[in-house]
Amino acid sequence: MVALRSGIYRAPVWGGELSQIVPAPYDTATMRFNDGKADPLGRFWAGTRCESRGRSDAALYCYAQGQLQYLVGDAHTANGLAFSPDLRTLYWADTSAHRIQAWDWEARANQLANPRVFHQFAPKPGDWTPADTSYVGRPDGAAIDSQGNYWCAMYEGG
Repeated sequence: MVALRSGIYRAPVWGGELSQIVPAPYDTATMRFNDGKADPLGRFWAGTRCESRGRSDAALYCYAQGQLQYLVGDAHTANGLAFSPDLRTLYWADTSAHRIQAWDWEARANQLANPRVFHQFAPKPGDWTPADTSYVGRPDGAAIDSQGNYWCAMYEGG
C-alpha cells in the first residue's frame, strides 16, 4: 500500500504499476498524504499534510475492507503515528504544532476517545540557527517499542 497525493494505491511490486484503491478525500491542490503505516490488525492508516500555511485541515484516515474512514483532524502536518502494544492507545503527531497527541483506542471497533496532549515541544525560536542546540526540533516519524515506549525522530533536532 502506498498513499500518494491523489489517493491510496496498491503496489504489487516495487517499481511496478500502481492500482488506485481509493481516491484522495481532499482537494489535491492544497493537501497530500504524508505519513502512513499498517496497524497491528492489518488496516492501513495515512495522515495528510496541508500545504497552505496557517490552515489546520490535515487529518488521519484508516483504510480497511474497501472503506476509507476519517478519524481525526485539526492538524497541519500528520506524522508520528504509532500504536501501543496492548492496542489501547493511538499516538499521532502534528509536526508543525510541535505536538504529540494520544487517544484511548478501541482497536477492534477502531474508535478513538479521550484525546489528550502526550507531549508538547517548545516552538522553534524566530532567530534559530542549526548551531543553537537549545531547540530540540519537532516530532516526525515514530514507532513504539515492545515495552510501549514512544520514540520519534525530531525534524531539525535529533
